[in-house]
Amino acid sequence: MSQIPFTVSARTAKLIGLENFSNAEGAIIELVKNTYDADSQYCFILFENIGTLNATIYIIDFGCGMNDTTIQNCWMTIGTDDKLFNIKSDNGRIKTGAKGIGRFALNRLGNYTTMYTVPEKSDIGYKWTVDWSYFDKPGITVSDIYASINNIDPKDVKSKIYHLIEEKKS
Repeated sequence: MSQIPFTVSARTAKLIGLENFSNAEGAIIELVKNTYDADSQYCFILFENIGTLNATIYIIDFGCGMNDTTIQNCWMTIGTDDKLFNIKSDNGRIKTGAKGIGRFALNRLGNYTTMYTVPEKSDIGYKWTVDWSYFDKPGITVSDIYASINNIDPKDVKSKIYHLIEEKKS
């Protein structure tokens, strides 16, 4: 007798996420819930060039951020059980997500995602990027798809946010 593993097609993983976020509004709500789970007191949503090919949505929070280990072990794990065992945030909030598929809300909003995150009390931040169109390629599994992660200077993230908000005010 031999043992064989299950695999999940990339398309199936994407469809599971898309079924849970049937429209852009639901996807944005899911991402705002993530900011709550990160103990952010504020969440800013900025829309730029809506209705064009260069449309961009910025969801900015001031939560606890993620380190590279959290990104790899929780954010990149589809169906993670992290919130089942860590039901409260560091500040005692009961976390809202439980299915571990919220990141697929990003795919509902566009083909490309860039996330900047800076863990609290850290002098290193992270830039995470993914091209969701890879999930549509025929014959590939989830394990064939990679996101990239790069170290960034937290000052650069704060500067980008400041300039973005100031630019929108004028």
